[in-house]
Amino acid sequence: MARRRARLWVGALFGVLATTLVVNGALYGAAGAGTPAPLAARFGARPTLAQLEADIASSVQLTAAPNIKTTIPPLLSMTPVDMSIVPLDPECYSDSVTSVPADFATRCVWGSKTATRTIFLFGDSQAAQWLPALNALGVDLGWKIIMLGLSQCSPWVDPQKLYYTGTSLAACDKFRHEEFRAIDETHPAIVIPEGLELDYGKGNYATPAQFLGELQTMATALKPSGAKLVFLSPIPGFYPDFTNQTPSTCLTAHAGTIGTCLYSPTQMVSYELLAGFKAIAASTHGAVADVTPLFCTTSKCAIFVKAGNANHLVFYNDYHINRWYSLWISQALETILGPLLTSTPTS
Repeated sequence: MARRRARLWVGALFGVLATTLVVNGALYGAAGAGTPAPLAARFGARPTLAQLEADIASSVQLTAAPNIKTTIPPLLSMTPVDMSIVPLDPECYSDSVTSVPADFATRCVWGSKTATRTIFLFGDSQAAQWLPALNALGVDLGWKIIMLGLSQCSPWVDPQKLYYTGTSLAACDKFRHEEFRAIDETHPAIVIPEGLELDYGKGNYATPAQFLGELQTMATALKPSGAKLVFLSPIPGFYPDFTNQTPSTCLTAHAGTIGTCLYSPTQMVSYELLAGFKAIAASTHGAVADVTPLFCTTSKCAIFVKAGNANHLVFYNDYHINRWYSLWISQALETILGPLLTSTPTS
């Protein structure tokens, strides 16, 4: 069976200054350079989970793509900063950060910055994509959010010390060790590890047993912090083991027949990652939050979600959601994570 691996990786997410504005009573980072000013105004209210599920159900029935010049964000206007929160300090997350900053506990903080309850998000670009949503969740529910990450550096520990391409994992190993130490120092209530890679040395992918071993090593390293381990189920992805399409080609080359690009959660959600998450959560009294309803019905995953007059693009690229969608679905995410947050003691 073909292993699931990303076609490309996003480069550094350079922090850009953003204007702050109030939309429907919530704080939003305004669009960066090159994004139309009316975009934030068209963003609309953040939907409840029930509203989002209804919008997704109706959107996957549509046969044609929206005008890509008026989507949120406009397809052709997206840049690397559209994969995470704006601004994003490159010392907290980038593809070139070498060490966790000494002042991470005050520098790499979002959500309710004075809250006594902390969620620690860490990993690779999969973590970065969730920061807009978790920042809003923290503000709404009174949680401090700390985020650290290095692009292409998954939070689980590959003992082979080499990427699939054969390049050294030394820089990643060093940074991950510092992330573990930062989590131990912080003693957060919840830790959310996010990653995509299933490499197991040069030219190899991890077997289920090998991946579980990587997760167990990570869990052991996190245990001294006393935090509850919470996984978000993998987001849908355009994996090359079942399609040669991308979100962009679906919205352009297949704009009139977009239904042919709507795949099932079974196809799009990484079964290897999900199985490992469930196993390690069960063994550590952790949890897996099922976020699939934020993107899919039981049979189809959306590429865009039509809500009123707005069309929200889901993806930044094949394996990442864009920051606008991440923020837009934050209230729905609160419903999914809420029970886990209320049942976790404050650290």
